[in-house]
Amino acid sequence: MGFVPSHIRAEKKDIDTPQKGGRIFLMPGSPARAKRIADSFLDHRCVESPRGHDVHTGFFERDGRRVDLGCVSSGMGCPSLGIIARELIALDVGCIIRVGSAGSLQEQIRGGHVVVATGAVRDEGASDAYAPREFPALASSVPTRALEAAAKTLLPEGSFHAGVVHSKDSLYGREFGDGPLAEENERYLQQLAALGVVASEMEASHLFVLGHVHRIDAACVLGILGGPHIDSTEQERSLAETRSVEVALEGALRLVHGE
Repeated sequence: MGFVPSHIRAEKKDIDTPQKGGRIFLMPGSPARAKRIADSFLDHRCVESPRGHDVHTGFFERDGRRVDLGCVSSGMGCPSLGIIARELIALDVGCIIRVGSAGSLQEQIRGGHVVVATGAVRDEGASDAYAPREFPALASSVPTRALEAAAKTLLPEGSFHAGVVHSKDSLYGREFGDGPLAEENERYLQQLAALGVVASEMEASHLFVLGHVHRIDAACVLGILGGPHIDSTEQERSLAETRSVEVALEGALRLVHGE
């Protein structure tokens, strides 16, 4: 018998495609964002999961170009992403692009901006089960370049950034200073910022490590919602989500069509 996933209900037949390299999967954290992304698919189909990790498939078209896509929520944090990504990999998915959100660690990166991650700080424990701590979490170069090209094409000048991001296990403790280690966590984030780390999020590093382990393409685009010391408006936060999704869709088109 073939592999039967435990947390998503899709099977290989649900995601099969003649597209070279297979179906590209977009992976936001939230089920609502996954549904929003899938609303742009033509021939949209959905395999529901009782855990909320519904697998959406279809194709996206723009300017005479087409790409076969899938979309599923990773849930929050690296342990959850690791389960969903690993089950997709077992179904022969060859490219996963995280479409998420993050907090800025640099003053010039504001709410509503977009970051394409080139690598990630492994400040989380899930990837330790796959690689020693010294192993870097690097994004795959080809889909990352496609996302960067999409962002440069679609976004206003100054609203797109690329660089290393920070992946953590604790949102409130590590980023927002909750608890008795607040000063230590603040110093840690200041060190990352001084090193040029552009933003803080919760899933990219484990996805990148899984990409290396299982020889699949892994990339990440993030909408900036604000930051530890950077305020944002509701309009800017909505814009961040819209822009990150648009960059992901255009990046997938460019990846398939070799642009």
